[in-house]
Amino acid sequence: MKRSTIDSMYKDIYVKGHPIFGQGLKFKADPLAFFEEIKTYNPGIQKFRFGYLPMVNLSHPELIKHVLQTNNKNYYKGREYMHLRPVLGNGLLTNEGESWLSQRRLAQPAFHKQKIQGFIEVMESSTEAMIDVIRTQPEVDLHDWMMKLTMDIVSRTMFGIQVKEDEERVEQALSVAIESSYGRVQRLINPPLWLPIKSIRRYNQSIRDLNEVVNTIISNRRQSKTRHDDLLDMFMYAEDEDTQETMSDSQLRDEVMTIFLAGHETTANALTWALYILNKHQNKQAQLLEDLKSNDWSYNTPYLNLVIKETLRLFPPAWAVGRRALENDEIGGVEVPAKSNITICAYQVHRDPELWDQPDVFMPERFEYEKEYHKFQYFPFGGGPRFCIGNNFAQLEMQIILSQFLRQFEYDCSKEIEKEPMITLRPKGGLSAQLTQR
Repeated sequence: MKRSTIDSMYKDIYVKGHPIFGQGLKFKADPLAFFEEIKTYNPGIQKFRFGYLPMVNLSHPELIKHVLQTNNKNYYKGREYMHLRPVLGNGLLTNEGESWLSQRRLAQPAFHKQKIQGFIEVMESSTEAMIDVIRTQPEVDLHDWMMKLTMDIVSRTMFGIQVKEDEERVEQALSVAIESSYGRVQRLINPPLWLPIKSIRRYNQSIRDLNEVVNTIISNRRQSKTRHDDLLDMFMYAEDEDTQETMSDSQLRDEVMTIFLAGHETTANALTWALYILNKHQNKQAQLLEDLKSNDWSYNTPYLNLVIKETLRLFPPAWAVGRRALENDEIGGVEVPAKSNITICAYQVHRDPELWDQPDVFMPERFEYEKEYHKFQYFPFGGGPRFCIGNNFAQLEMQIILSQFLRQFEYDCSKEIEKEPMITLRPKGGLSAQLTQR
């Protein structure tokens, strides 16, 4: 579609930008500030260009509901997910249509609450092992340790084993894959993956490394024919209710890779942000400690749950989601042509002053008195049929880790850190902290 055609089609609420790049340069410079700015042009919905691509941004809960739930079948995952497919294949995060639905049905039983409760011992023992290591270190990078810890937990719950011999290799490969994928999201034109240049060779090598580790584990498990109490076993023996089909090795690989990404970095980032914001608000940390102590350091206490919810409001790991319209649609009285790219910035919606009282303030108790809020006003795990399948796993993991860490340590991380919005919302440069045992 020609740029002049796009401009005339969107002239009603069109946010003008660079004649060639549209809003692409602003987005690349500071994505979070960009979404905050364009909301001021028109409440609820804005149209703009990302280079030659027509974009529609939604910032009102009812309009977001339309895309993620009411008319979700008209909206497939956006272009950013296309750049994740070389890493994740057709896992639950990237798959579409009937194929996605079939996979979701196969995977869902593994994430039922009663199944997740069976992983408490693993989460506790992994956290205790991390605490034993860092208690001898006066200063640590909390983000680095949360990445290591969540990697250990996801590998033990997924495979029933630790991948210590491959841990550094997997961490490095995942980091390269994520950064390279997001770099491709930010560019309108990307070099083909067969081009023999350093950055692409590095990206392709990261995928090969991940495939080798995961495929070896799957192959060994297939050959052993021994049942295990882990997620991989549940996936391997899950049967479709209608067809009685089980997952192929390729499907298993894709789902394992998806869980590695979704169950590793996102939770590590959320934990890091929780510790960062609690350190900045000592009164809230003191209130949380009192709540934990009065409940015998249980991981499921009222104020801890409020702290986690508020952390996910201010720092949603999945800070933005994208969709692509299959057919013409109308959203909030605005025509949305087929092939339009939809953006939904959870970070911006979660901090919208029209939706939240004192939106930039860390106030966990807001979820006590703001119990009646729109389900698409707060959506750290997405919404609609594609609501995150691992939300219960992630929340339980955060409860256990925060409870055990705060029981053992006082910490200080007074240095300010920047938000780094990539595939997930990272703390740029990590989170250095001085630890003191309680």
